[in-house]
This record gives sequence, C-alpha cells and structure tokens, in this order.
Amino acid sequence: MCAKRNETSEGSLQSAENAPDRVYLQTEQHLRNIIENAPTGIVTMSINGDLLQVNPGYCEITGYFKEELEGMNYRALSLDDDLAVDNYNVQQLIEGKINSYRLEKRYLRKDGKIIWVQVTRSLIRDDSTDNPLYFIAQIEDITLRKEAENTRKNNEAYLRNIVDHAPSGIVTISLDGQLLDINPAFCRITGYDKDELERMNYKKLTYAEDFSIAALKVQELLDGKIDSYQLEKRYVRKDETIIWVLATRSLVRDIDTEDPLYFIVQVVDITERKEAELMLRESEARFRSIMDNAPIGMAIQSLDGQFLQVNRALCEITGYKKEALEQLSLHDIVYPDDLANESNQIQRVIEGKDRYYQIEKRIRKNGTFAWVAITRSILRNTHTGAPLYFIVQVEDINEQILNREKIRYLAYHDILTGLPNRQLLYEELIKTLALAKRHERIFAIMFIDLDKFKNVNDTFGHDVGDNLLKEVTSRLNKSFRASDLLARTGGDEFIVVLTEIKAPQDAAIVADKTLKIIRKPIIICEQSMQIGASIGIVTYPEHGHDITELMKKADSAMYTAKYAGGNQYHFY
Repeated sequence: MCAKRNETSEGSLQSAENAPDRVYLQTEQHLRNIIENAPTGIVTMSINGDLLQVNPGYCEITGYFKEELEGMNYRALSLDDDLAVDNYNVQQLIEGKINSYRLEKRYLRKDGKIIWVQVTRSLIRDDSTDNPLYFIAQIEDITLRKEAENTRKNNEAYLRNIVDHAPSGIVTISLDGQLLDINPAFCRITGYDKDELERMNYKKLTYAEDFSIAALKVQELLDGKIDSYQLEKRYVRKDETIIWVLATRSLVRDIDTEDPLYFIVQVVDITERKEAELMLRESEARFRSIMDNAPIGMAIQSLDGQFLQVNRALCEITGYKKEALEQLSLHDIVYPDDLANESNQIQRVIEGKDRYYQIEKRIRKNGTFAWVAITRSILRNTHTGAPLYFIVQVEDINEQILNREKIRYLAYHDILTGLPNRQLLYEELIKTLALAKRHERIFAIMFIDLDKFKNVNDTFGHDVGDNLLKEVTSRLNKSFRASDLLARTGGDEFIVVLTEIKAPQDAAIVADKTLKIIRKPIIICEQSMQIGASIGIVTYPEHGHDITELMKKADSAMYTAKYAGGNQYHFY
C-alpha cells in the first residue's frame, strides 16, 4: 500500500564535490532501495513507540497506508495480551541490558484481522553520548507458519488419540528391538505396564520357537524386499501364559536418505480365533457351541458359497432370521455395488497360500445397508488336508466407516455452510491449474467479501449472521454451474472458481449477476436486511501462473472494490 520511493536527492548529489561523498550518497541510496523493496516490514520508531518511518512491506502486513502509520504508536497495532513482554524487552534495550530482541506476537490489522508476526527490534544510540535515539524493527508475517504449527499439533494430537484408543496394540520398536512407544491396548495384550515395556526388548515377548521366522521377515524389511509383513506368532505374557497375536510390521525410513529409523508394529490378540480353529478340528459340536455364542457374526459356508450354519450375531447384523439366512449365500445379501470378484483370494485360501483374507463390504439389511468386515478362512480334513468348507466372520464396522467418512467430510468442508473449505479449495485449484496449463485454457477466481456483514452481526447477533451466511450460500449455489467451485474460506469471504469461461468478460458477467443476487433483500427472523458484496477478479494466465499469486491478487482486487465503496467488482 505504501508507494515505493527511489528518489535521488539531486541537491545532495550536486553538492557532493568529491568521490567519498558520492560513495556515501550512493551507499545511502542503495540502503534505501533495499529497505523500500524488502519483503519484510522495516520501521523506525521513537523511544515512546511512535512510528517514524515505515516501508511498503510493513504497510502490506498491517493493511494501513504509509500516511496512517507514521505517527501512530506501535502499541495500537498490538494485542493487549502481548504488550507486557514487548514492553519489558523495550525497557531492557533502553537500559542497555540487551542489544536486541526477537519475539512472536499478534497484530491487529486495519481490516480487523488478527495476524501473527515475528518482531526483531534493536536500539540506535547517539555515538557520542550513548543516549537512546530511536528503535529500528524488522517485522515478518508468520501467520501461515503459526497456522501450520497449530495444524501439525492438532494432527499429532488427533493421531495420538487414535493410537491411544485403538483396540489393537500399536508399538514402535528401535532397530535393535527396544520397545519405544506403546499404546494401552498393547499393555493389555501383554499384561505389562507401560514403564515395564519401555525397558524391555521385543525379543523377550516373542515365544522362542517363533523368533526365527519373525527375524527373517525383519531382515527382508531392512533389505527393502518388502514394505511390510503380517505374521501370526505367539507372545509370552507377564503372567507367563502364551497367547497368539497377529503382528503387522512396517519399517519407517528417513525421507531424505532412506536409512531405516524404526519399526511400527500393530498387534491384534487372535488367541480366541486360534483356539476356535483348534476346537473346530477336534470337535464340530464344540465349535458350533462356541460359534453360537461368539460376539461377532460367524458362519460355516460351503465351497460354492451357501450358508450351512450361522450364529446369532450374524443374524442380528444382517437382519435375517436363522432359518432364512441358511437358505442364502453371502452373495445374496451383499450390496450389489460391492459384488467384487473374490475368486483369486478364495483360490489362494483353498490352495493354502493364505490362511485367510479380509475384505470390507456392505450388506443389505431390512432394505438398507450396513458396512461389515468379512474375514474368510477355510477348514480342512484333518487327515487329507482337503478343503471342507469356509469359516466366515462378519464384524459390524458401520459406525466406524460412518465416523471415518464424517471426519473426512469435516476436514474438507465448512461446518456452517457445508461448502468446501480452504483446504479443499486449494486442492481443487491445483487440479484446475494443472488442467488449464495442459489444455491452454483460462479460468477465473472471484474473491467475494460481503459488505456490511459486520453490521448484521453487531445489530442482530451472530445467530442471525450465521443464517444470513447460509442464505447467501444457498443463493450462490443455485446461481453457479456444476463445473464451478464455490468455497467459504472464513468469516464472510467466499471464493468462486470459474473453469468454463472463454474470456475475462465472462467472469465480469458472472460477477455482475452475483452482485445482484446478493443485493436482494434477505428476511431472517422477520427482519428484512440488505447487504452487498465486493468482488475481486483475476484470470489465469493473465494475472499469474501459480495459485498463491492468483489468490493474492484476487484479494487485492477485492479490497480495491471495497475501498471504492463496495457493492461492485474489480479486476486486478
């Protein structure tokens, strides 16, 4: 917002009568050019905090014009909660206890937005008296970095929460077998406390006869021959009982060097399943008793897919009575879209290449469908090894799938309006830009900021403001084509990506139509209100060749429209 000044004082140059003077003036001008064109904010301020000189970078960070800033006290830009630390450091500078300081704090921009900045401040003193003269400060906008840090922390907390509450054991192991990070489920499976396990080597848990097989797989991981492996093995619990587990191990490598760092192992206690298989071989009657009381759906299935016997849990999951279900096959109850060909997996189980396989499908239930995890293994003749029939386990994972989809939806959509959020917007913009470059097309970005929306919030409350945003969203959704993308990026800001335009004027026509739609009176809670919008427009490739540049210019064009009185659009 500040105009760059690269003016050279002709009077000074004319009065420079010798080479040292010219060098000094040239150096001074060079330094001035550096400051004026610096990507960060650079300011000088008086001892009491009044801004004396500001560069264009500082204007852009704060949103103020140069004339507005010069004379303003820097404390007016700072949040009250951040001033104590800043004031303390200023006093330390003045008293000569430190030469400079750096801190992260928040600024309140002219447009009301709160941003994070990094401030580096030092004090200029009089060469002869050492009295403080003025401060010089460098300010960098670190909002994106802070947001990324918060996102990373949230993601880490989210992942930690998943690991801690996972029903299966999850553990990280050093390359020499030392247990590093252990979740509660792994403690339950092994019977050890967390602090006991963190002092233990993985070998101590493994049943001696199973260690050689696991060691071969570990070496294949380290050699890069496989990405992961799954192995059924035995553990020796703290109480010395032996359990069977299904261990899935993968290796984490350094992103840059690909050197191995540590293992991740997921462990599921399959002792009950192994015991059930043993009892099935010994006694079909005993197996039926166990199967009928199993907490998950189970069935015995002929090799051609017909149900021979089903348990109560499977009836509850599918919604069929036992007699009816035993007249059907799994194929009959699976949702049509999920009838994928499993012949290869079935053949591998029959041939003994795989002990079992697992697949997620939807099954029809009372006219609706539910997600289940289906595990299929095979029972063989004890003497000949010939396959007799399949054992099918069906676990209801409907809630798990729905929660997973809900989490994914919330990660990419605005909760209030249901529109794509900033994350999804940028992912779609990446695709749009790639297609435009490949096919030499143009597209437009419209940055929409509602006018007078703050007045609605202040006058009628945030509930009314939220309803107004929903109504505006509904109107905009109806006005744009299916190929266009409408997103809400925060507050009263919307972004529209127009992918099927032939010329920039097409975007102007859409913008004009959008302004008319938004200007129409809106009635909420029997209150009639009218707002407008300021729209900034950019087109690719005319205004830029990358998303960051285009979005920045669209934002700038929007502010131009707003400063011109609003309720209008403006091309960058």
